[in-house]
Amino acid sequence: MKKIRARIPSGSILRVVGDGAIAGPAFEGKMVPVLILDTRNMPLVEEAIRMSEFAQPGDVRVAWIAWKYVPLALSLELIQPVPVSFVVPLAPERYAMLIEAMLKSGAVYIQGGKPGDRIKRDIDKKRLAVGIPPSEFGASWPALYKREMTRALMKRGLSRREAGQVAAKSRETFSDWAGFQLPNSGKPVDNV
Repeated sequence: MKKIRARIPSGSILRVVGDGAIAGPAFEGKMVPVLILDTRNMPLVEEAIRMSEFAQPGDVRVAWIAWKYVPLALSLELIQPVPVSFVVPLAPERYAMLIEAMLKSGAVYIQGGKPGDRIKRDIDKKRLAVGIPPSEFGASWPALYKREMTRALMKRGLSRREAGQVAAKSRETFSDWAGFQLPNSGKPVDNV
């Protein structure tokens, strides 16, 4: 994971306003997270998502980054058909299950929106499918999660030992969910 020392322009930071996951024939039936981002102040992202059906695979550069007070963020640079870059902060204590699902599925869907938007209300809305290539972040994720979750639980009154145990157990639980895959995904079903 890259540590960023440079200042990231606030206009390029997109907050998650909704999330969920979709499993289907794409990505071999794996559970793929959907991040609904607040794109009201960055309409170029909405346009890039809309135009993404015309893009070639590999037209998005992805990196896991960290900077100053943000322990983890996903940096996305769309190359074409509409060039735009943005950063999505992902607090591990809040988005751990989605981060785990991104790593396990190797993908994420990006959807534009505003606060209050939900996948179930806009199931047919255009989404940008982004491949998350394996990186050294995958190996460092368990330690980062445990550190950040332990810190958050200690703020709520647990001892360091108790917080560490709860963090480890919670990761085991959601790691199983994040690895969900539809049976026979992408293969024709035999009705004989």
